[in-house]
Amino acid sequence: MHQLILTVIALGLIAGLSVVTVRYLPAWAPVAQEVHELARDGARTLINAYNLRVEVDEGIAPPVDVNRQDGGLDVYFRDYYTFLPRAPAGYAWTYGYTTESQLLSDGYAGNASGGLNWFCLYPVAGGASEAIFRGLQRAQRYFAETQYYVSALGVTSCGRPINTAAPSSFPAPVVVTVFVRYIPGNP
Repeated sequence: MHQLILTVIALGLIAGLSVVTVRYLPAWAPVAQEVHELARDGARTLINAYNLRVEVDEGIAPPVDVNRQDGGLDVYFRDYYTFLPRAPAGYAWTYGYTTESQLLSDGYAGNASGGLNWFCLYPVAGGASEAIFRGLQRAQRYFAETQYYVSALGVTSCGRPINTAAPSSFPAPVVVTVFVRYIPGNP
């Protein structure tokens, strides 16, 4: 009888520990993780494609094609990435350029001499859920402070060095700007 009582107590303690140590994640956490990986890996792929393209063109960045929604991303860079990086659901990549004076007027703290080219991840329909916003923000820690920006000001903030706080409500028009600069001899 003594062993039976000890067994019941042990089972009760194990059950109690199991309940206490369970980690609960918010429902948006898996989506935020996927978005973070897509944004981080997509930006890295496009940065590499940019550097390869500019290296082949002896330091000359391709111009922005204002007649194309993607700014010429497909035309100028398709030979320099295996496949266009997948964007989060409802998002797409575009390519652009911001002048030095525009960057400085926005308070850009990095080296903006001559302006900067960029890639922007923007919503094609609707906007970002909280999960998408958090995932895009999480990817930000993998890049230089003056390279990757998350803004909830809409597509017009593509190419602008603006970070905004989390929107008060979702869906929100969240965009990511990733600035690129070619430096000869750097991988």
